[in-house]
Amino acid sequence: MPSKPADSQQVKYKRIILKLSGEVLRSHETGDPIDWKTLERICRQIKEIHELGVEVGIVIGGGNIFRGISGTSRGVDRTTGDYMGMLATVINGLAFMECLEKMGVVTRVQTSIPMEQVAEPFIMRRAVRHLEKKRVVIFVAGTGNPYFSTDTAAALRASEIGAQALMKATKVDGVYDKDPAKHKDAVKYENLSYIDALKQRLNVLDSTAFSLCLDNSIPIIVFNLNQDGAIKRAVLGEKVGFYELDLDEDLGIHIPERLHDPAHQDAMRKVLVPPPVTKSDEIVAAMGGMYYNREAPDLPHFVDEGDHFEKGQTLYIIEVMKMFNKVQATFSGTIRGLYVRENGVTVRKGQPLFHIVPDEQVVEEDPEALALRVRAATDGYLERLA
Repeated sequence: MPSKPADSQQVKYKRIILKLSGEVLRSHETGDPIDWKTLERICRQIKEIHELGVEVGIVIGGGNIFRGISGTSRGVDRTTGDYMGMLATVINGLAFMECLEKMGVVTRVQTSIPMEQVAEPFIMRRAVRHLEKKRVVIFVAGTGNPYFSTDTAAALRASEIGAQALMKATKVDGVYDKDPAKHKDAVKYENLSYIDALKQRLNVLDSTAFSLCLDNSIPIIVFNLNQDGAIKRAVLGEKVGFYELDLDEDLGIHIPERLHDPAHQDAMRKVLVPPPVTKSDEIVAAMGGMYYNREAPDLPHFVDEGDHFEKGQTLYIIEVMKMFNKVQATFSGTIRGLYVRENGVTVRKGQPLFHIVPDEQVVEEDPEALALRVRAATDGYLERLA
C-alpha cells in the first residue's frame, strides 16, 4: 500500500533533478552495461520520494555503454563520439522508465534529440506540467549538443524547470579533495562554496554545471547512492551522508565552529598547503586537470624513464573542461623518473610530474643572496641618480 504524502513542512526540496551516472548501472560481476538488480534498487528509492509528493526529474549519463570523451582516444571524432554518448543515455532512460512503470510510477521520457517513436521531445512547459501531475520525467540525450556533459544537462534542466535542488548521486558520502577509494589521506570537506569548488577543480560536477547552478542559486546535494534511503534523507534535508553546496544569501563571511577544532585544522592543512616550489630537476604540471601520458591507449607514452626529450616535444596531456591540452617541453633534457605513472588521474597545478636532468645545467641561487644582490644594485642605482 503506497504511503501517504508527507507533510509539506517535512520535505525540504519539493522539486528536484536527480543526476545519476551511467556507471552506477554497470554490473561489476558480469560486466553487463545494465545490472537490473541495481536498477530496481535505485527505482525503489525514486518511488519512495515520489510517494512523499516530491516532483522528480532524472538526468542519466551513458558511461556504462559509451562515453563520448573516451571515444576520442580510440580515433572517434569528438562530435560523433558525443552523439553516441547521447544515444547511450536514451537506452538508460528507457530502462529507468520500464522499471519505474512496473512499480506503478507514471513516467515520461523527454529527449533533446527528436525521436518521436521513442520519447517525447523536450518542451519545458510540458515537462513542468508532467511534474505538476506527479509524473517522473526522465531527461535523456544530454543537452542535444556535443561538447556538453550530462552534468551540464542536469544543471540546465534544473534551471529550466525551477528545481529547488540538483542532487548528484555518487559512490562516496560527500566531497573530498581526492578519491577516497584510492587515497587513505583524502580529506572530506564539511563546507565549500561554489567558487572554491571551481578553483580547486573538484570532480563533483564540471565547471559549466557549477556556473549554471551558481548563477541560478540552485543548491547541489552530493550523497552516497549506496546507502539505504539516501535519496529520501536528502530530500528531507537531513545532514547525514550527504553534502550541500550553496550560496550565502548575504554573501557574508562567517567561521563555522567546526573550523576551530584542532583535529579538523590538522586535516585541512593537507589541502591548504601551497603547491611545491619548482626545482631545476623537476617538471611540474602546467595546469590542474586530468593527466594523460599517452594520446591513446594503444599508443606509446610520450616519454618514459631514460628518454631524451627535445624543446617543443609533447610530454603529457591535461584535460580541462573536456578540452585536451598538449603540454610541450620548454627546454631539452632527459627523464630520470616518473612521479605520476597512472593515466586519467587528477593533478594540481604545480604538482611534480617528472624527475629530469636538463641539457643546460641551471645554477640555483640562494634567495637571500639574490635579495642582497638586488638590494645592492638598487642602492647603487639610487646613489648614481643622487
